[in-house]
Order: sequence, then C-alpha cells, then structure tokens
Amino acid sequence: MTLNLSPDMTSEDLFSILDNIRDALLIIVNQHVFWVNHTFEINFDYPKSDVIGKPIDENLLGKNFSTKLEFFIRNSDSISKTYLHDIILTAKPSKKPTFTAHYQIELKTFLFQGRRAIMASFRRTIPRSQQLIDIDDLLSFDILGIAIVRDGKMLYTNRRYAEMKGYSREEVLNWEPYEYLKTVHPDDQEYVKSQSILKERGEPGYNPHYQFRGIKKDQTEVYFEVYSQTITFEDSYANLVILIDITETKQAESAFRESEERFKMLVDQMEEGFAIGDENDNFTYVNNRFCEIIGYSTNELVGRNIRDIVNPRYHYILDEQMEQRKQGTSDPYELILCHKSGCDVPTLIGPAGLFDEETGEYMGCFAVFTDITELKNMESERLRLQHEILNARRIESLGILAGGIAHDFNNILTSILGNLSLAKITLESEPHSDLKEIIIEAENATVQAKALTQQLLTFSKGGAPIRKTTNSISELIKTTTNFVLRGKSYTAKYDIAEDLYPCDIDEAQMSQVINNLIVNAYQAMPKGGSIFIRGENTEISENVPIPITPGKYIRIEVRDEGVGIPPENLPKIFDPYFTTKQKDTSDGDISPPRGLGLTSAFHIIQNHGGIITAESELGVGSLFVIYLPASLDKIQISEKITTTGIQNGKGNILLLDDEPTVRKIGKKMLEKLGYDVVVASNGDEAIEIYKNHLHSKSTFDLLIMDLTIPGGLGGLEAFKEILKLNPQVKAVVSSGYSNDTVLAHFSDYGFAGVLIKPYTIEGLSKTLTSILQQKS
Repeated sequence: MTLNLSPDMTSEDLFSILDNIRDALLIIVNQHVFWVNHTFEINFDYPKSDVIGKPIDENLLGKNFSTKLEFFIRNSDSISKTYLHDIILTAKPSKKPTFTAHYQIELKTFLFQGRRAIMASFRRTIPRSQQLIDIDDLLSFDILGIAIVRDGKMLYTNRRYAEMKGYSREEVLNWEPYEYLKTVHPDDQEYVKSQSILKERGEPGYNPHYQFRGIKKDQTEVYFEVYSQTITFEDSYANLVILIDITETKQAESAFRESEERFKMLVDQMEEGFAIGDENDNFTYVNNRFCEIIGYSTNELVGRNIRDIVNPRYHYILDEQMEQRKQGTSDPYELILCHKSGCDVPTLIGPAGLFDEETGEYMGCFAVFTDITELKNMESERLRLQHEILNARRIESLGILAGGIAHDFNNILTSILGNLSLAKITLESEPHSDLKEIIIEAENATVQAKALTQQLLTFSKGGAPIRKTTNSISELIKTTTNFVLRGKSYTAKYDIAEDLYPCDIDEAQMSQVINNLIVNAYQAMPKGGSIFIRGENTEISENVPIPITPGKYIRIEVRDEGVGIPPENLPKIFDPYFTTKQKDTSDGDISPPRGLGLTSAFHIIQNHGGIITAESELGVGSLFVIYLPASLDKIQISEKITTTGIQNGKGNILLLDDEPTVRKIGKKMLEKLGYDVVVASNGDEAIEIYKNHLHSKSTFDLLIMDLTIPGGLGGLEAFKEILKLNPQVKAVVSSGYSNDTVLAHFSDYGFAGVLIKPYTIEGLSKTLTSILQQKS
C-alpha cells in the first residue's frame, strides 16, 4: 500500500492514530527502526528513544524475529505482501523479571515517503501448548500421519507422522522452514515443495492428493500418499497434511506384476495354444504357440475377434459355445481355424468361462487350442480318443499351473485385502471420510481380483468338494435355474418345501449339477415347455431299494416334458462321452458327440455322499432325482453361535505362514481383534514355539496353520507333531490353493475349521469366534 495523506492530515496526525491501537506496531526502513507506537513500548518494555534508529538484529527483539524478517525480505518480491507467523519474543531485561510471550506477527511492505518500508504488527496469542491440549488425542491415529504446516514450517505433527519419517516429534517441530524436504526423495523434492507453496498461497495448479517417494532418517526409501487441505489454525490459514505409508502396497503391486510376468512366461512355454478373450470373444492375450498354429503375430491377434480366424461355415459353433459358456458349461469342442496362408487348421478347444463372483455376469474366457490336423488325417477312432486323453492331461497340467499362479495371487491379495479391511475398520468412526470411500473402492476392486483368482482355482481344482453347511440350497436351485433359462422360451415351475434340511455342499459344484440338469431338460424340449423342480425332506430306511446309507436326506427332482430317453440308452446316460445329441452342419457333417454334463453331475453328487437317478418314458419326458445327506447335527451347533460383523476376542494364537506379507497382515488383524499373536514361517519353527509355550501361562488357545510350505514342514505335518504334545489343541487350516483332501475333510485331520485365502478381518473374526465359542 502507499500512504497518501489528505491535505488537512499530517504525518503526525497519522502516527497519533496508530500510537494507541491494540496491536504493537514497528515501522522499518533500511533494516532500521523508523518508528514504534505506544503499545510497542508497553509490550516490550522499550522507550521510543531507546529503539528508534537502532538496527533490527537479535539484540533488539531476539534471533527468532530477525530470522523471520530476513526470510520475509528475501521472499517478498512485491510492494505489498502479508506474512503471518507465530513467534516467541522475550521482552527486554529491565528492573522487572524477564518473560517470554507468544505473538502473531504480520509483516507488510509499502511505500513511505518514496521509500520501501516494512510495517510489523504484533498481537499476543495463546501459547500453542495450551491451544493443542486436545489435538493430540483428536489426531492420534495409528495409521495416518498428521501435520499442520505454514510457510514451510511445521506447526504441529502427531506421533505417527514423525515415526513415518524416522524422527521424533521434537526433531520435526524444530525443523527450519522447508527442512522437511530432506525426507523427500531428491527426484520428488521440487514437485512436493511447489505443491506445498501453491497450496499455502491458494493459487491454482496444486494437487490435493498425490504420491511421492520418501527418505527416512536411516536413509530407507519409502512411499507416501498425501492428502492436503487448507484450514484455519491459530487465527490464520495453514495447510493440513495427511500422510499414509503405502510402501507395502507398492511392494505388493510390484510382486503382483512379477507374478503376472511369470504367468505369461510359463504360458508362452506351453506346447498348446493358449488365449484369453473378453465378453465379446475379442483376444486380449495369446501365447507364442497359438500364433504358430495359425500363422499370425501377437500384434495381429490382440484386439481381433475370433470370428476373423474361423472358417465362416463354423461361425454357428462360436455362437452356440458362447451361449453355453454364459450358462456355465464349458465342454471341449472342435473348430476349423483359418491359417494366415489360407489353409484350414482343425483345432480342439478347451474353454473355461470367467464370471463375476458377485453378479454372475459373464466376463470372458480363456481356452487351450490344440492343433489336431494330423489326427484328422487319421481315420482311427482309437487314436482320436487317445488324443482326447492326452489333451485332458495337458489341460490338467494347465490346471496345476493355474492353481500355482492363483496361490501366489491369493497370498498377495490376502495382504492387500487384509490391509484394506483393517484400514476400513480403523475409519469406522468417520462415516463421511473421503479416505474411507477410497478404501472401500479399493476393497471392492480387490474382491473383483479375488473373483478372477477363484476362476483359476475352479479350473484347477477338480477333486473333492470343499463343503460348508447351508440352509439355503433352495435359493441356490432357483438362482441357478433362472440364470440358465434367462432369455429362453422355457418355464420353471417350483415346488420346494420351505423347511428343507441344512446340508453340507460345495456351492459352486452343486450349482454346476443343477446347471447341467436344466440344460439337459430344455435340450430335450426343442419346441419349448415347462421344467418342474421339486424339493422335499425324506428319510431313507434300510428297506428302501436305494444304494445309500439310511438316514435323513434332501430329495431334489428335475422333470421335463421332452422326447424322453430310449430304454436301451437309459443305463448309459452317466457314462463319459455318451450322448444322443447330434447337430447337422451346413455341409452334412455330424459334429462329434460330447457327453460330460451328466457324468460330472453324477461324480459331484457321489462325492457329496449322495446319489442321482434317472427315469424316462419316450414322448412323455425324463425325471432326474438327487438325494443329498442332511446335516442336522452341524446346523444345531452353528445355531448356538451368534456372530455378526466384527467380534473382538482374547487369547493367544500361533500363526504359521511362509509368506512374510501374510504373516504381517494376519498378525495386525488378529491384534486388532484383541488376540495376542506369535508368528512362525515354517512347521519346525511352529513346533519349537509351541514347545516353549506349552507349560507357561501363555500357552496357545488356537493355531492357524498354512497347509502348504514350499521347501519346509507344512501345516498338517506340524499340527500332527503338536497334537502329540497336546491332544486338546485347537487349530484352523488355512490355504489359498491345494489339491489335497485336507480342506474338504478338515475335521478328519483334527482341524476345527478352514480359513480360505484371501480373507478379510470380518471373515477372520467370524471363523475364530465360532471356534473359540465352541471351545468355551
């Protein structure tokens, strides 16, 4: 500003007005005191005659003020500028005792009598130690680092912020302006400083949310995510900074990318063609062997539709297979591909559909392609069947590969999903927090990644079902049936009792059984019709001629009004590859029979301890009946357990897992739930730890044992040794993938429960609470 006096006002009149205002005033010209008001004399015990004309140095108002003034002069590049800061000044020693007071200082530049001058005003404030009586409690987060910054100076920091940087709070609060930049990676310092300055000045171009690399006091490199917001602090604007350590997340992302690269490397070494397509059959990935089969490069195929490389006469097969995959059926089939040179390539395709676990929406598929040109040149059915067996083995190898990759993915997802669920629980007290919304979105995305991993496990698993007790098999039947019949001219009519017994089932496998029976029913009615589904409780006695153990069962019927099955074929319908379905092609060829749907249904029901039977009459229809054992004893136990949401507990837990990230997040979640935790990385270490705690007051109430420990003693073997020490010990088996029967029949091996990776803190709480309640 410029002081322009009116004709009837003199400089003396102006100074007389300023002499008695509430704030202490000091006018500086050429770094010397030009004038002070009466309030200044009173506050600092300086008569005007002792201060006017004196240089501004630390002998006048202390080093604190002279330092701030020098900083202001260096950084003030305009005629008028305001600078606010809280400083501590010590009054001049006199006959009265020396004292220290807190002042808020405001510095302004202006033109006075043609010269550049600085006016400093001082206002007494409450010491920060008194102002922040409650702020430590308010901002004492264990996860979030909190700091308040003005003009590059740290006004406040919580304990977590200092820990993230590797310093004490006292060291952080004593930093000079912008000294915090030493904790920023040199490559990121300029950006972080510019963002801080833009934010403080309220100028456009700042980013309130970004990530940067940090350097701790011990020179460890870390990653931070920062959120900033302008606030009013001590009667002036300041920058509120929220800091989150995302080092583990960055490391997990890196490990995920490495696993993905390993997956691509292994798939590229396969002897069979392999491709992944989206929901419209556009290629998103192809391996080297697939490119060799049809003569195109990867760049020529990715993004292209499979129709472009299939003989047009067989496009109808693509349409049929797409519909079947959307219904959950993925049987191998043959197709004629077009080589780049123009010749046909007979190919055997083994597809597997990918579905969203929550919505059931079809997301695409992956498939194995086998060039069967040589086999097609041979007329021997024996050689064709041998090739199918060989292809099945290769698909099984791919299943093992898929399961191994899924195991790695699940360990990574366990760390990510566990950390996110733990962070979400920590923020429950802030329902409207933007940070909570971000964490929920990230958690949802991770659950989607979990769904894709589950598709790999389903493809690889095969074997024994992993069963759990359910009361809602009727809902599973209706949901699967409605999904299969969606968009078709068929009607499902239900007669299902409301009080069906509970039963132990693998829901995914049981859904496949219902799917296969419904598909079989509507294919028997080419002109449309009704499918009747009935469910009831029944009891099988020794006198009933059904080859299953007497007891209580659930009886499920699926009946159609189709063409029926000839009597001579009825005994063969559950045999592998047996089918009476044939489709005429445009050139008169008959597609090869494929009959695995009823075979897989038969084995799934058999593995559940039940049985499936069939009756049929030509021209009337067919009836399939399923008997599933009831699980009344287990549901009675589960009804005594009332666990909803997160339930804290207490006790000592031994956690065995070979993955450091899983051990770390597992320990965090268990401690968050109130348990005391000791971790072990292999079976031998777990046994030794248990021995050391066996006769102490801190013996373990529960063990969580990772089933598979590569290169070391696994969870099952270690648990057997611990049972010798204490036959009453309780343990939970945990895994992200296994072809062993332990997960499906955990109780036969002495385990009290199963914990499937990846798991959230809610799932962990539910499993532990149910087991420990049973124990108590």
